[in-house]
Amino acid sequence: MTCFVNLIKHADLAELFLENGGGALLLDCLGRSGNDIQLIYYTLLNIWMLSFVEDSIEKFIGVTKFGVVKHICDILQKVSREKITRVAFMIFKNIQNNHGCLELMMDNKLLKIIDTILKGNIKDEELLSSIKDIGTVLESNIRVLSSFDKYIKELNSENLEWSSVHNERFWKENALKF
Repeated sequence: MTCFVNLIKHADLAELFLENGGGALLLDCLGRSGNDIQLIYYTLLNIWMLSFVEDSIEKFIGVTKFGVVKHICDILQKVSREKITRVAFMIFKNIQNNHGCLELMMDNKLLKIIDTILKGNIKDEELLSSIKDIGTVLESNIRVLSSFDKYIKELNSENLEWSSVHNERFWKENALKF
């Protein structure tokens, strides 16, 4: 993983990396990392490097089928190391302008994870600021991301998953549309 960090620094090589199955390799490492902090850290660092390449956000990070955002959220729930949290939120910061990525963050309950993290003892002010910024972005978009249109989009893609759309308020507000 440390070698890939140097490789992915170059946009052309990052694209080649993804075209040749690099994304699957990163996800496999995240899935098998267990509690290996260094492996998680370097894998997230590689994903962070890829988040600077616009095409990688569309082809890899912002796609539901790869589950990058889900893996990161799962890691944040089970590993409470500042360096892991820092890299994860650097990734979120880079992808926050992509509407699809925002939806994935909401669907994977990142706001709840942020609340839990903020209750902890974080000493790094820059990290704290980054976490709060992502929370603010998610809160300001929660209404848009839990709309009837999102539900229709899920329905049309035949990829129904339990998400922020599936709450009592949503069903009450949209009952007549059904």
